Amino acid sequence: MKKLSFILCFVMLTALTWSQTAPPATTCGCNPTGWQPATATINNQTMTVNCGHQFSLKCNDKITIKQFYKCTGTCTAKYKAVLKNSAGAVIANYPSFTFPWSYQFTAAGNYSLEITAICGTISCTPPCRYYFTVTCPTACDCDNPGWKPFTATISGGTPQTVNCGHQFGVPKNKPITIKGVYVCKGNCAAKYKAVLRNNVTGAVIQTYSPFTYPWTYTFATAGNYKLEITPYCGDKRCQPCVFYFTVN
Repeated sequence: MKKLSFILCFVMLTALTWSQTAPPATTCGCNPTGWQPATATINNQTMTVNCGHQFSLKCNDKITIKQFYKCTGTCTAKYKAVLKNSAGAVIANYPSFTFPWSYQFTAAGNYSLEITAICGTISCTPPCRYYFTVTCPTACDCDNPGWKPFTATISGGTPQTVNCGHQFGVPKNKPITIKGVYVCKGNCAAKYKAVLRNNVTGAVIQTYSPFTYPWTYTFATAGNYKLEITPYCGDKRCQPCVFYFTVN
């Protein structure tokens, strides 16, 4: 009987000791202020943003977002996310999402990234959303029409507006000045080459590589001449512009 009492006493003492030393159950829950500020990097330019931020990007810009959600308790948040276009179509689904997140948009449009934090087994609300407006600049190319009206003056006289193909009457030994521009498609500026010829014999009077505006020239000899200006948009040769001169 004494032996049984001793065993019962030992068991009760052990249980009491375990209850005093056992670690408390882990708590893990959503936090109303769980989303922390994020660090966003676009092509090596870094900024601090918060959920709801609207990004403006160009196609193929690389964006990286680094952030975390702070759960209550001693657990670490896990994440899931989905990237959608403006029509709601899923572009990318991330059932196990991790930071940092990097992405390059290849098509113009409006997009949103919705990130849901998970604390334990609870999906926390509201999710964190980011918005992206993506534009794709047109590649540098020839336009039609790319040539804009020109401004021309002869011997410092009244400026006149002319277009490609114009025939000038120019006095010998009097300067003529022409200023114009060709507008390419895309985010690029045209460059130019030009050649001045005798329009009867085809002989080259002068070549210009590169050619720049304003162009000023004084014809010393009477005759018929033409100036052919060729624009280049990137590496593409575009429609030349020709002016004709009758010199007396």
